[in-house]
Amino acid sequence: MLADAAVEELPSTMAAVRLSGMEISDLTLELSDLSHEIADGVRKSAKVAETVEAGIGQMRDIARQQAMSMIKDRTNFRTI
Repeated sequence: MLADAAVEELPSTMAAVRLSGMEISDLTLELSDLSHEIADGVRKSAKVAETVEAGIGQMRDIARQQAMSMIKDRTNFRTI
């Protein structure tokens, strides 16, 4: 009876195992692709953040120069 049950059930069980293996393989490839896309997005976001930070630094320097120029102009105006 056990041998008969094995002969009857084993082919469909093995087919299900093979199908599950293929599905796991496909999922692994999709997860790998997604991981690469996420990593690329993070790198691009970091680059944007660095660019924004550099721009803010430049704006701060320009504002500082403008303020110093205005102070200098006011000082010269009082002297005149």
